[in-house]
This record gives sequence, structure tokens and C-alpha cells, in this order.
Amino acid sequence: MMKEEFEKRLGKEIDIEEYEVIEFVYMFHPSLDVKDDPKGQIAKVYKEFGMPFIRGMVAGARLQQEYEEKLRQIQADREAAAKPFNDALNELCNARARMYEVKG
Repeated sequence: MMKEEFEKRLGKEIDIEEYEVIEFVYMFHPSLDVKDDPKGQIAKVYKEFGMPFIRGMVAGARLQQEYEEKLRQIQADREAAAKPFNDALNELCNARARMYEVKG
């Protein structure tokens, strides 16, 4: 979400430092449902509770960001670990296919 889009939802301008905090919370906080208009949700939180409340959400957003980074790393490690097995399996399948070609 762009700063201008958020300001349009609010009906007022905010400074860039505030927007950077809002954007971080918007991107990572687990309570904002991506299926249910998260842009509208964060604007509503700002309107109803203000910046102090959003600043209080930063710790939860940071934990979620760390979790997502760890999950991406685990998935990359899993894919790297599976590669030798997959390569060997493909080699076996190709060898079998060649064997049937020769017999056929």
C-alpha cells in the first residue's frame, strides 16, 4: 500500500516516519487478515486507536516477520536436501526408459 493510498483512506496526511511503522505492521502483523481488506483494517485501527496502538503492534509484526523468514529458510533447506534424492530418482527413471527403448 502506498502512503498516498493510506492517506486517502484516512482523509488526512501523515508523516513518513509514521507511515513506515504503519506499513511494517500492515505487511506483517498476524491479526490483519489478508483475505478481508487488510488496507481497510489498518486504516480502521489508526482511526479508532491511533499511532500509539499501532506502535504497540510492531513487536507482534516483528515476530511474524522473523517466523516467515525462518520458514522460507527451512523450505529452502528442505529443497536443497531433497535435490540429490530427486536427481538420483530422475537418473533411475531415465535409465529405465532407456532400457525399455533398447528392448522395444
